[in-house]
Amino acid sequence: MTHLANHIPGQQPHLKTILIADDNAMMRRLFQHTFAHGHRVVTAENGAQALELAERERPDLIVLDILMPDMDGHEVLKRLKADPCVSDIPVVFLTGMTEAGDELRGLELGAIDYWIKPFQPAIVRARARNYLELKSGRDALTQLAFQDGLTGIANRRAFDEILDHEWRRARRSDEPVCVILADVDHFKAYNDTQGHGAGDACLSRVATIFQNQMQRAGDFTARYGGEEFVCLLANTDLNSGAAVAEKIRAAIEQAALPHGASDVCEVVTMSFGVAACIPEELPTPQDLTEAADTALYRAKHAGRNQVATMGEECVQRAQCLPYPHRSGREETARRAENLSSDPGPDRQRRHHGGQAQDHRLLHLSAGPRHGLQCRKP
Repeated sequence: MTHLANHIPGQQPHLKTILIADDNAMMRRLFQHTFAHGHRVVTAENGAQALELAERERPDLIVLDILMPDMDGHEVLKRLKADPCVSDIPVVFLTGMTEAGDELRGLELGAIDYWIKPFQPAIVRARARNYLELKSGRDALTQLAFQDGLTGIANRRAFDEILDHEWRRARRSDEPVCVILADVDHFKAYNDTQGHGAGDACLSRVATIFQNQMQRAGDFTARYGGEEFVCLLANTDLNSGAAVAEKIRAAIEQAALPHGASDVCEVVTMSFGVAACIPEELPTPQDLTEAADTALYRAKHAGRNQVATMGEECVQRAQCLPYPHRSGREETARRAENLSSDPGPDRQRRHHGGQAQDHRLLHLSAGPRHGLQCRKP
């Protein structure tokens, strides 16, 4: 996928895209003319091009000629159905064959219809309209399934799907993939003191800030679960990913959402873990997410409100002054206890699960170090 559009899978632009795959140039031009109004038409002259365009363009309908050189329509359909990223796109076969056995074979492979050459443009347009309307309804349901109900941004299910697709694309192009995992500091205390309604509003504001920081077509953000958020940055190395994380961290702090129950600052802050690699360096995309989670674990144990990267010591922590009612000795003891405290069974488990990956990623450039200026009055 060339771009990781910052949207929920299944959400489509206004103009519906139709992919026409036919080795006959005259037939391609005829289809372009047939669907010229109200559609976006992309064409391929062979099966390999059709597969490439299907993955890149994510069309709403694919029309495949059966008899194409090198790779026929049946084989193209098999490969489309084997790819979870494009398997739900409706496919119509275009053929001059009229044998019932040929039609049955295509339908059993997953085609939704057969269009016989020569075709009537008005009939073809009407059938295409019906298929596109059905897909629009299905996409609307898919969008709900991939959307976080509270914040309106993508959810973890959407992130997992986009990450898998980007991982395979980056493997082919030998480009780095970056994951940023972030967690609102002391969010339980925020909910306990200000109420769950305020907590929901806080998470929605955080989601908006994350969304606003996704500036490239290849940037994607989602709510990972609870008070955790995640970013996926295509073609981004560790240094660049850490810089993006720092921009988001600073924006969260500058939003100045009051948080009187935090021992980090009097405003809401977040901790960040950043990991990046070229896909051949790790077995699965889940290993990359685990590496980001391990870095986040370090950031929280070093005092929170900071950015940490995988495979190195935690970056410099925020220089927040202690609470006025605590003595210097009490504050030192509190911080020492905080650094050694158990982060919780789930995060402890995920920390150990991802730790083994770090040594394989040490050769990547280390992220920048960030100091903060959050002060208690």
